[in-house]
This record gives sequence, structure tokens and C-alpha cells, in this order.
Amino acid sequence: MARGVSAPAAWARRRGGQFLRFGMVGVLNTGVDLAVYAAGLAAGLAPAGANVAAFTVTNLFSYAVNAHVTFRRAGAPARMSLRGYGAFWAAHLVSLAISTAIVFFLAGRIGPFAAKAVAIAATVFINFGASAAFVFKPREHG
Repeated sequence: MARGVSAPAAWARRRGGQFLRFGMVGVLNTGVDLAVYAAGLAAGLAPAGANVAAFTVTNLFSYAVNAHVTFRRAGAPARMSLRGYGAFWAAHLVSLAISTAIVFFLAGRIGPFAAKAVAIAATVFINFGASAAFVFKPREHG
């Protein structure tokens, strides 16, 4: 790290643009997620079940869009593969567990949509970190 540059400043310089793009993709992804969540609730699923259904539907969408928008390099989308999607799925299972627990425990207290909003806010940094560190990390040559 350069002398006099704080860790947050160094992180922002290195990852800030990606995080902003991740946030923009996340807004779109959240719209899809909330639509599926609402459809699950309307179909009679419990809030935790609707959350799992929404995660399942939006996960593949999120992988593809983040590869093309957030983690592109030198003007080209990040490499996508079944193995890469498997890593994306696995990395995001932690977020699924956390978000489902939040929805499960809060839905009866603050309502299912407020609980979903808390869950989304609580997992955005986990999702970005997992995507950047384990799924779309730059490949070393050599």
C-alpha cells in the first residue's frame, strides 16, 4: 500500500468502480428478486420459502449480468463457465443462509417486505466480496 493511503482509500481506488457497478446491477437484480419474492408470497409460500425461491431464480441472472458489467476487464466480459457459476452459487449460499434467517426472524415483527429489505442490506457486502475474491478474481498468467 502506498505511504499515507488508508486501507479504505486503497480499497476504494482498487475496487470502488466495481462496487458501484455491482450496486447498479444489484438494483436491477433486486427488482427481479422482489418480484419473485412477491410472487412466492402470493402463491402461499412462507417468507423464508419465498426468499429461497427468489434467490434461486435471480442467482443465474446475477452471475451473467455481473460477468458482463461489474467484473469486465479490458472491455471484455469476465469469463463465464459452469464451473464459474458453481463457484458463484456456492459463494452466495452464505448470503442465502443469512438473508433467509433474517427474513425468518423479522417477517412476523416488521413485515415480509421490510424483512427482505433488511436482508438485502445485510448481504450486499458479502455478495460483492465473495464475487470479487472467489468467482471473478483476475487470473494469474504464468
